[in-house]
Amino acid sequence: MKKVYMFLIGFIVVGIISVFLLKNTEEQNKNNQDILTVSGILETNETDVNVKVGGKILEIMVEEGDNVKKGDIIATVEAENIVAKLEQAKALLGIATTRVEQSKIAYEAQKEQSESQIQQANGAYSSAKAQLVKAKKGARPQQLEQAKELVVQAKEAYDYTKVTYDRLKKLYDEGVIPQQKIDGAKAELEVAKAKYNTAQQQYDLVKEGVQKEDISSAEGLVTQAEAMVSLANVTKLQVSAKEQDMIAAKEQLIQAQAGVNEVMSYLNDSTIKAPVDGTITVKNADNGELVSTGMPVVSIANLKEIWANIKVKESAITKIKIGDMIDVIIPGDNNKVYKGKVTTISSKASYATERATQDKNEKDVVAFTVKIKLKNDDLRLKPGMTATLKLKKSK
Repeated sequence: MKKVYMFLIGFIVVGIISVFLLKNTEEQNKNNQDILTVSGILETNETDVNVKVGGKILEIMVEEGDNVKKGDIIATVEAENIVAKLEQAKALLGIATTRVEQSKIAYEAQKEQSESQIQQANGAYSSAKAQLVKAKKGARPQQLEQAKELVVQAKEAYDYTKVTYDRLKKLYDEGVIPQQKIDGAKAELEVAKAKYNTAQQQYDLVKEGVQKEDISSAEGLVTQAEAMVSLANVTKLQVSAKEQDMIAAKEQLIQAQAGVNEVMSYLNDSTIKAPVDGTITVKNADNGELVSTGMPVVSIANLKEIWANIKVKESAITKIKIGDMIDVIIPGDNNKVYKGKVTTISSKASYATERATQDKNEKDVVAFTVKIKLKNDDLRLKPGMTATLKLKKSK
């Protein structure tokens, strides 16, 4: 009888345990059904370093996996033709510089000559008018003194013209000014000398007394002086022409300098430098290889700024918000769990397939892109590695 009781008690205990285990299994299965496992890939910002000047690669300074800083030299491209163009551009710059200097000298000389001619012509005209007035009025003590003063002025004008002629003669001998200019200066010197002689003769005549023929002579001098004034004013056009030549020479100098700067830019571009800090992820060229403009030599990725790009189905997206810290499993790193921060959740859903969402054992209609930033100070994580999340589904 006692054995029967023991059997009944054991049967009841086994039944209770079985019911408990069954209930626990059902609860566990239910919890598993509420968990959604999704996976994506790791991404980072990657920069292609392109060739700006085509040619033969002389040397590649980096290998895949190397860390570089902004400004580090990545590679050098052969630039012999660019160096030749630079020498040519510098030669043109030198010619343009010389032309500017010569045009400036010619302009200043022409301006000075024109001003001198105008001044002398106006002086001669005034002198001739005065002589005519004196001739008509007759000789007086004051006129004698004035005639003497005109001799002094004519002598000074002649001396000034002589100095101007000597200076222009020197410029002509150096090849700075043309034959026309020295001929004009020589003619002006002869005119000044003649005027000086005329003034001396007029002085002598005043001392001896003015005759009728002297009045006619004075009138002729006035006419001659008026012509000289008109001719001197024409020289202003020559000054303007020289000024335009100088302006054109300066513009050519600017163009020549721009040409040198452009070739220097090409020469600098033959040395390829890292535009950003990062790690060399792809190397597309080797020493001696011919590369064309726009071809990427290497790619640089900032592995410290890495994130998981995962598409999460609508059944779980409400369980995530920006700023959440989430466990991210990296199968390629022995299923190591990384803490990540949600930085982006797309506002617009996209139609998803099983492949797009990369869910396990389940399909859905739409999904949302979620970006989770991870710490990667030791650079263990690489772009393209798989990242996995376990999320609860929305009820």
